[in-house]
Amino acid sequence: MPRQPRFDDDEFKTAHCIHFQSIKLFSWIIFESNQTNDNKTRKMAQVLDAYVNKLVNIVTGDGRIIIGTLRGFDQAINIILDDSHERVFSSASGVEQVLLGLYIIRGDNVALIGEIDEDMDRNMDLSRIRADPLPAAKT
Repeated sequence: MPRQPRFDDDEFKTAHCIHFQSIKLFSWIIFESNQTNDNKTRKMAQVLDAYVNKLVNIVTGDGRIIIGTLRGFDQAINIILDDSHERVFSSASGVEQVLLGLYIIRGDNVALIGEIDEDMDRNMDLSRIRADPLPAAKT
């Protein structure tokens, strides 16, 4: 069972949900087991194509949250982000933003990708959000 976030006050009961409110669209790509890898890759590429040159939020398989401008991807769905940073959640000190700059994420490590609503994201006070980091995905 995943760890539940802890919170200091009622205003921020759901820190991860508050963070994800700034994401306009999630692309949860679910495929039937009988589809070929070529079909899966083609569908993923179609979804990612709509996000090129937009600010995206990527959750990796190990629970990291990386924000950046999607500049491109390849046939293995490796992701290239520009002006990126990692948001590190803490139950004690708010959200730390670690600058990464130009960053590449292996396609097999992407668990979730979504476009960020920049206005809503800009208006969030990340220093007040308290939550445990996301756990790694179980495979």
